[in-house]
Amino acid sequence: RVGKQVGVTFGLPWNSTGGAIHNWLTGRPEDEFRGEWELGVGWIEERGFPLDGRLTYQVPGLYEGTSDFYYLNDSGINLREIKRYIDETRIDVESRSVIRSFNRLHLAQRSYDQNTHLDLVAFTATDPAAYPEFFIRDYRDKEVPETSTYLHHADDNHLLTVGTRFNLSDFSYLDDRYLATRFVEELPVVTYQWLAEPIAETPWDTPIVLDMESQVGQRRSDFDDRSGIRVSDRSLRVDQLVELSAPFHYGALNIRPFANARGTFYDETLAGGSEERIILEGGFQIGSRLSRTWRWLDENGAPDSLRHVIAPRLTYRNRYHVDDQPDTLFQYDEFAFEPFSPLRQSQLGYDSIDRLTERELVRLEVRNLFQKREKVLDEKGEETLGQPRDFVFLDLAQDILPNSQRDNRGEVLGLFYYDMLLRPSGKWVPLENFAFAVYCDIDWARGMQTFDTELQFGKVLGVDWTVEYREDRTLDGAVALAGRTKIYDRWSVLGRAQRDLERDEWLSYVGGLRRDDHDWAIALTAIYNPFIDETTFQIEFTPRLGGLTSRRSNRFDGAVANSRYSFDY
Repeated sequence: RVGKQVGVTFGLPWNSTGGAIHNWLTGRPEDEFRGEWELGVGWIEERGFPLDGRLTYQVPGLYEGTSDFYYLNDSGINLREIKRYIDETRIDVESRSVIRSFNRLHLAQRSYDQNTHLDLVAFTATDPAAYPEFFIRDYRDKEVPETSTYLHHADDNHLLTVGTRFNLSDFSYLDDRYLATRFVEELPVVTYQWLAEPIAETPWDTPIVLDMESQVGQRRSDFDDRSGIRVSDRSLRVDQLVELSAPFHYGALNIRPFANARGTFYDETLAGGSEERIILEGGFQIGSRLSRTWRWLDENGAPDSLRHVIAPRLTYRNRYHVDDQPDTLFQYDEFAFEPFSPLRQSQLGYDSIDRLTERELVRLEVRNLFQKREKVLDEKGEETLGQPRDFVFLDLAQDILPNSQRDNRGEVLGLFYYDMLLRPSGKWVPLENFAFAVYCDIDWARGMQTFDTELQFGKVLGVDWTVEYREDRTLDGAVALAGRTKIYDRWSVLGRAQRDLERDEWLSYVGGLRRDDHDWAIALTAIYNPFIDETTFQIEFTPRLGGLTSRRSNRFDGAVANSRYSFDY
């Protein structure tokens, strides 16, 4: 599909030049600056000549950053997830580029105080396919790219954030990586939080605690030109949340009654003109933490122990008064949760300010922990007891909706959650490592919503194994098996396959063999990429001049069907 390819990356530190610029800008010593530049050039038979580079710069405690660029006069076709614009026309761009920059400035006056910083992030690309095409792993594994500026300041229990976000490209992505019809811009937004501040005492000498959040900012939707949607929804939104609580102990119980009020103002709405809205909510939490420890002497006469911790909790929340319905207001927050339905958003616990409605919820939870102290080596190399380690974790929760006709399609029982992690110590199982995890949530009316399980164990036949299984509302069953091992210290072997049990077909697989030597590395991999229905066999030889051990990401991520399970993942 892409033909032959070759490339080279070269680079050097630029501490002297960067230090001189740093000294000219700040007046500080040149030798505290550290930075590197890299440039990669190559040739891909069916696509052209890629050119990319990276610039890093850092002064510890003052600033740090990384900037990347990628350019290709593309003569081939797109192979990845996104091949068409949002209006379904084919993406056919020749001159293609991606530019990214991540920067942080530490604004605190004291070197040990890093609670004030300014984050500057920039992203732009010529077309929506360029990013998934040439930055495959970042597209799949990292946050959706955007351009933003955020100032953060934290002091004790105060947090101030001043931020703006906007779109430098004429497209944007949803959190599930599909193309979005719009990008919600903040122009800007100021948020101030005052957390857990005791302001008075009750007659029985327990604190009355204030939590407050203030937010003011202007937002608007930047619609994709190809979406065919043009709605002016620019609005100034002012939101004020105040919550009072009075936590106290009663015997073994921790009790926290609370009440909050939220006032929100929009200077523009769907109906035209301004709108104010008041929301009132009250409730309580009752919890406890009980534990018991068993002690004994092991076979060597040394003391040993086991602790069981159980933490039940009951939560009641009633949002009993909400002015105005969400359909009269512009929706900004909820866009981050598309394509989830409003019901699914509430089940997942999202609180969209624009979509809040009256709702009554009871949640019953119980958490179980079984803990042991295991021996670890101290700084002198002597055995000592470390921190308690959870080798069994079990968390159960059940949602109940008393006003079920309004809140849950007439069903009183909401989602049931089950979460378990089992990781016994090496003394209990004849394996170097072993871990078993299960997570699921069940809708009693609609059945299983999500079921995930993972088993890790090794070494068996010299291999570390992983077995995974998943079900959800759209998939009746998929199983994955992976194995990894090293041979003679220098050889690494990896294999992973995933199969859809319902359709009886392979979803993906990857297998490979790699050797790392002092001056070179060679890898042979076979990968099936389900996004383009293609199997790729790849031989990669990497010389390391001078014995350099660092290794950049594959220069040809845009050319070959790389798997996220490759050797350097």
